[in-house]
Amino acid sequence: MTINIKTIKLNANKVIRKMQQMQRYSFDELQHFTALNPTELCLALMSLIQEGIIKQNKDELGVYYALH
Repeated sequence: MTINIKTIKLNANKVIRKMQQMQRYSFDELQHFTALNPTELCLALMSLIQEGIIKQNKDELGVYYALH
């Protein structure tokens, strides 16, 4: 699998489109809804966190991702 910046951005856009439907998602939920493999999703999430578009938090239920 070749992963480049263009692919990461395309995957990040897929994640954002899905995240606009609900307030927060777990990693497993995002993986299910976007059909990205774990590496692709991880890179997309890292990109979105670095850009300040989403945030990663943890509560009693575990780690979740939400729009910033």
